[in-house]
Amino acid sequence: MRKQFIKSLPPLIEAEGARLLRDVHGQGDPTGRKPEEAPGPPAESEYLQRRSTTNVGAS
Repeated sequence: MRKQFIKSLPPLIEAEGARLLRDVHGQGDPTGRKPEEAPGPPAESEYLQRRSTTNVGAS
């Protein structure tokens, strides 16, 4: 299929043609960077402690 696509393109000239072909067939991120990953869950000690705000048994 790729060869059929290239054959169907009109003749391209010099650097402009090379750039266009590179853009058409370019794969992936041109900078080569991987996507950022989300940070993992916080350590157990970093979780907030739940505290009751009601006084149970107070008179």
